[in-house]
Amino acid sequence: MPLPQRPDTRTQNLGSNGIYAFNKKFSLRSAYNFSERQRKSAGSLMLTGTLNFFDVDMDSAAYGSKYHATLGANNAFDRLNMNTASISPGYSHTFVYKNFFVNGSLSVGPAVHWVDYSVDLRVSTVAVLNSFVDLRIGIGYNGKRFFSGINMVGQARSAKFSGIQFIHASNTVKIVIGYRFNEVGFLKRKASDLLTIIGIHK
Repeated sequence: MPLPQRPDTRTQNLGSNGIYAFNKKFSLRSAYNFSERQRKSAGSLMLTGTLNFFDVDMDSAAYGSKYHATLGANNAFDRLNMNTASISPGYSHTFVYKNFFVNGSLSVGPAVHWVDYSVDLRVSTVAVLNSFVDLRIGIGYNGKRFFSGINMVGQARSAKFSGIQFIHASNTVKIVIGYRFNEVGFLKRKASDLLTIIGIHK
């Protein structure tokens, strides 16, 4: 089948991202978690760093013997672990009109992939340099009190090794609707104030 379904496949995906924007008058938070408000259109160069740990294993080889002539018998892995580290340059811009906004962000750069994979119980380890892509699109309304929006975050990692082209991609869509209350009582306190109260922070 062009898109075979494998109910015996098990995957784990754990990662962390960090983004640094160089323009202090630009806010990426305003478009994605609404913790800030950007009142004028602006953009910024940025750096995106990522650490990702991905693992896939199955009860038998990823493809059967009838594909050996085309794809190679030595590439029919049954387990693959790929750890990725990347720092990628990019650019983000938010267009604002009367509290309505549209944001687009793109980071593309090199990535180092450490790959362990198993073929017929033979484990191989390789380190390869390839690519990482981070694409973000956000649209919504960010007023003084009420805010709402929808955003999409897509990431893709590509590694080529031993005749195998492995691409791991993930996409997340989030819908947010919220309201900012007046800062009264405990809402005026910061997280550091709470740490001071319980004696952790001075």
